[in-house]
Amino acid sequence: MAWMKDMMVNLDILRRLGVNPQLVRDPTTGATFYREGDTLRHIGGPDVFAQSGFRWQDVVNLTPSELASFRP
Repeated sequence: MAWMKDMMVNLDILRRLGVNPQLVRDPTTGATFYREGDTLRHIGGPDVFAQSGFRWQDVVNLTPSELASFRP
């Protein structure tokens, strides 16, 4: 999903398209999360991100209100 790198997307629209991103980011704070169902797990930093085998191009920016719909 590299084409979504610098834009915020609507999670509802993504789900209707069959896309369920597992890596999401709050572009206002830079915080990045791994999504497990309805739960978001904060990724502590770039080192943890890299050690987990994640790829930055797979991160989707969500609005703060969309992120708030998940459990911490």
